[in-house]
Amino acid sequence: MNRKPRVIIITGQPCTGKTTLGRKLSKDLKLPLISKDEIREVLYNNFDYKNDEATTSISTLNFELMFSFLNSILYSRTSCIIENVFEPKKYNSVFNELKNKYNVDFIQILLYANGDTLFERFKNRAVT
Repeated sequence: MNRKPRVIIITGQPCTGKTTLGRKLSKDLKLPLISKDEIREVLYNNFDYKNDEATTSISTLNFELMFSFLNSILYSRTSCIIENVFEPKKYNSVFNELKNKYNVDFIQILLYANGDTLFERFKNRAVT
């Protein structure tokens, strides 16, 4: 009997530690990680993003790639982790479609941090 695949959804505002937690869980649980930051880096390194329109296009492409990768992983009945700022109004329907299509269970982790911590993380991120 095949086990139901599970997707761990890590979400929260920027600088709350989504990528850090995703990498740790990926390593500890030996599950593939679909990371917004890793995909975004590839896109920004390969496309001109000096205007708002390009930045919006890259952001849209980032989400499309993430869900394409997720579809491929779920097609193989493999559990995984995905992290991004998932707005419920926009993405709940997408996750529900995947649940129905692949008979998958979702576990959602919502991260948050206090204002001082977020401010420090934003400052550090701006430097890198």
